[in-house]
Amino acid sequence: MPGPELIYRPPCITVGPAEAAAMENREFDYDALVRPLEPRMMRVAWRIVREREAAEDALQDALAAIWKKRATVARHPNPQALIIKMTVAAALDAARRRRRRLAHETAGLAEDRSADSAMPVAKAAEDRAQCAGFLWSSRNVIPAIRNNEAQKETILIFRQGGGK
Repeated sequence: MPGPELIYRPPCITVGPAEAAAMENREFDYDALVRPLEPRMMRVAWRIVREREAAEDALQDALAAIWKKRATVARHPNPQALIIKMTVAAALDAARRRRRRLAHETAGLAEDRSADSAMPVAKAAEDRAQCAGFLWSSRNVIPAIRNNEAQKETILIFRQGGGK
């Protein structure tokens, strides 16, 4: 008389028919399965994307995927491992989205820079003169500086460079 049939479940977990039936009927308990793993899930996501907001977004995506597949997660022989695996997948997706977005934005900036570099020199000189006229016509300028051209140029350059 042969023994009970054994069912193989990854990762290397072998269960009998009674345990397999119990796994099939197992309920998904969010508080027992997912809530204790949330800090670990956040750490895993952050290690992949290296930004807090992106890691939080990846965590939310993982939680949504876990909720959609809650029946599968509940029946899995190692639900914690599946939850972490789903978190890694969501974090990798977030990292790919971020990389594509940055590549797209960088390409747009390169186009903007090429358009700006084509600005005529005369226009730049006109803008500089207009700015200087505005600065020196203001009542806040000390009258002694108004007469000294070297100081005007120094202050104008300092102002355009963003100095304080």
